[in-house]
Amino acid sequence: MTPTPPKSAEPTTDARSGRRVANVLWNIIGGLFVWLLIMAAYQGGWSTTSSAFIGVMLLVSFGGMLVGMGSRFLHRPMEVVAGVMMLAAPAWTYFAGTYRSWPQALWDVLGIAVGALAALLVERGWQAHRARRVPSPVVTEGRLRDELRPIGYLIAAWVGITVVTLLRPSLLPSDPQRFAVIDVSRSIAAGEAQAFTGLRVGMALSGGGYRAAVFHSGTLHALERLGVRVNHLSTVSGGSIIGSYYAIGGDPVAFKDAVAEGRFNLKRELLLAHNAVRLPFPIRVPGIGVRLFPWYEYSRRDVQAGMLDRLLLDGRAHSAAPVPQAPNLIVNATDLTFGLIVGFLPDGILVQGPDGDVGVYRGARYQPDASFSLAERVSISGAFPLAFPSTGLGARVEPFGASGRGKRPLQLVDGGVADNSGRETLLNANAVACDSAPCSDSTHTDTRFVSDVMLVSDGGAIFGVNGEYVGIAQLSRAVDVGGARNGLSVGRSKSTPTVQFSAQEAYLNPGMQFRLYQDPDSVNPSDASKQWFVRFDPRDGYPDAVLTAITDLLPDSTYPKVRTALTAYRSARSSVGVQDERRWGYWLPRMATDGNCDAERASGPNATELQGLAGICEAAELRRAFTAELRVLLEAFRATSTLEDQLGRVRTEQLFRLGQLLVYRDWPRMRDASQQAQCIRTSRAECPKIR
Repeated sequence: MTPTPPKSAEPTTDARSGRRVANVLWNIIGGLFVWLLIMAAYQGGWSTTSSAFIGVMLLVSFGGMLVGMGSRFLHRPMEVVAGVMMLAAPAWTYFAGTYRSWPQALWDVLGIAVGALAALLVERGWQAHRARRVPSPVVTEGRLRDELRPIGYLIAAWVGITVVTLLRPSLLPSDPQRFAVIDVSRSIAAGEAQAFTGLRVGMALSGGGYRAAVFHSGTLHALERLGVRVNHLSTVSGGSIIGSYYAIGGDPVAFKDAVAEGRFNLKRELLLAHNAVRLPFPIRVPGIGVRLFPWYEYSRRDVQAGMLDRLLLDGRAHSAAPVPQAPNLIVNATDLTFGLIVGFLPDGILVQGPDGDVGVYRGARYQPDASFSLAERVSISGAFPLAFPSTGLGARVEPFGASGRGKRPLQLVDGGVADNSGRETLLNANAVACDSAPCSDSTHTDTRFVSDVMLVSDGGAIFGVNGEYVGIAQLSRAVDVGGARNGLSVGRSKSTPTVQFSAQEAYLNPGMQFRLYQDPDSVNPSDASKQWFVRFDPRDGYPDAVLTAITDLLPDSTYPKVRTALTAYRSARSSVGVQDERRWGYWLPRMATDGNCDAERASGPNATELQGLAGICEAAELRRAFTAELRVLLEAFRATSTLEDQLGRVRTEQLFRLGQLLVYRDWPRMRDASQQAQCIRTSRAECPKIR
């Protein structure tokens, strides 16, 4: 028998495919090496070439190690990749958080179906095309193509989700004419609201993420019901989101509902195809900082701006009020170069340095090298360090002949870094307003930014709460502390009465807590961090309509009892005159805490004392119900992180209701502030102070 000659050692199909893949990888790495050297020389000169060379060599070594490991341990690597990719669909919905909102989940399912159907049609069309070109029954499908098919379908589903998201009607309604119907004559407390007639109301909306934004939407909604129209807004971070939408005629309730539905999902936006493929640009090389594509940059801040534009602002520019009744808007940021508070005006900037010096740059005095849309300004105002990059802005300011021909290199981040309340810019705009209207002086703000009364909606973080802060949460807390230095203390300006709606002021003072921990005999230390102080006395001068508005916001479980108590309180109070303030102030908190006022008044040791205070037990019931609900809402506020955007329906409603309740509760202070402002305008020597 003739021996069979040995077969030549021809490489298998898998081996040939592996070599082709390896060749492609090495070509890519070689091209990257050349490109990196070119970009290093372009951006930093040849001095950075050596570091770029070292970085690329490390990258090549690491890539070679991965290729070697893959060749040794993964005989069929594409099957592993395909298997991993099959898990991408449920992983996508988890990381995007869409499973928390069933409407959003349904839209994603629709997007997946559209993408998969499109991929199926493309595949069938390609197969038909191949069949026409190769009529003979030749097997052309290989294992590699079969393994890549699920990857192709998943990419198509990913693109389908993106397309459906962009085509879905999502813009919230806005109507600038809606401010014309906000008037003291339509207030639920029309008689007392007349004190706001002719007053210019400035309002600061603090930072604090979507927690603050929803809280502010509640305060704005309550102010509208009270007939108080805001003339201008100074906003920071989360306050800029609702403030910008409100300034163009947005409805606070519509904003609240959108947050409850999970529409403001930044993580999901980052995962959409048109954003994810651009986010790596300009692609910085770790360790050496060289940008591979220096002419194009796309960041998380751009994604945030795009989302706000699509949902709220619809490409609008930051301009003067479109109608006379709409509020004027100042969007605040912090400059890291000079330590400035930067307030974006419609036609310039208002700045305050660390030394308190204030400057206005408008018209020819301010020549920026970039213009920002309203959505971009809002995204800059909320560009929290590390979570978002800073934004560079070169601005030429007078004198132009100074160093660098007057150009100042600003690096803008979250406005809460310098002042989380937004109050400083309100005060500055007031202080540097010109006397004429309209104002043509580029060194002053217009008279439309003058405030007779200032309101501060403070949605900043609660202080004095135990917690462990790690990573970005630690930085977030540091910014909360630094930005709150101005916002927590609201001064009583003689020229501008100020009222602040704040969850922070209801909490046990952090300094007091610190001292209490040093004196365990004065209070249980474990209780000190859970203590809320709620100020509410029905006899503080609330009109009936405001008391009704307060009770209407209390939970259904206590509503019948509270309504009965309110009716009885009104009846008792209408039958007597003014009673002893000192005795009332002594017994009200005790009876509200005790909960047995009716029994005490009927036969207790202090029955005579209580019977002499008409309505005391009914007022105690109102206070007890209000205090219990407010503490629930304050706990929801405390438990919500500044960086959280998926709040859920229950928490969103709680934060909105908290803002409403604090405004209604502080109506007597607002009324006093308006009366004081009217007094100041008439130039009387003595004016009443806010209680």
